[in-house]
Amino acid sequence: MKFQESESIELKRTLTKDFAKEVVVFLNTRNEIIYIGVDDNGDVLGGSNVDKTMREIRDIIIGGLII
Repeated sequence: MKFQESESIELKRTLTKDFAKEVVVFLNTRNEIIYIGVDDNGDVLGGSNVDKTMREIRDIIIGGLII
């Protein structure tokens, strides 16, 4: 399956330091999706430890919400 970036789809090879900013932008709009483990060509790369990545995403989002 190939993915393609658009106004509502963002492709990320890995989590980056700018991930929290991208989440905020997407939260301010509707029906947007960020796919992690997909390169800019739309090829699925997958991930080595999905549970760890999910925890990192949670921590980034929660950490960004705490004032």
